[in-house]
Order: sequence, then C-alpha cells, then structure tokens
Amino acid sequence: MTILTKSKYIVGLQCPKYLWTIFHEKDKIPEASLADEFKFKQGEETGQMAKKLFPDGIDLQTKDYLKNLEDSES
Repeated sequence: MTILTKSKYIVGLQCPKYLWTIFHEKDKIPEASLADEFKFKQGEETGQMAKKLFPDGIDLQTKDYLKNLEDSES
C-alpha cells in the first residue's frame, strides 16, 4: 500500500506532476544536491530542538506510517 504523507501532500500542492513522478517514476528523480543536503541537516537540527522543547513527545523511528499512527494515539 502506498501512503500519501504530509510531505508528499505538500509536494503535490506545489507541483502535481512531481507528486505523480514520486509514485510512478521514482527512478527519474535526481539525487539530492549539496544545498538539499544542507536543508535536510537543518531539518534534523530543528527536530532536535523540538525534542528539547517537548521532552514528553514521542520519537517515531520507523517508516511504517500506520504503526506510527497507532503509536502516537496512545
């Protein structure tokens, strides 16, 4: 089953053709650039800061989105 995540939904709002490519021709998507890698690192640092602000939050480690939904409901 293919799941539409929040990130993919936002991509689809910005560019429906890119969203289609993600689901149907993923091999045509280029590798991340150095600038992209920097943005990913900034996102990771933001996540670390959020953990400090919300220490009682749940850290979901798995890519299994259905399991994440179950874990976050408890």
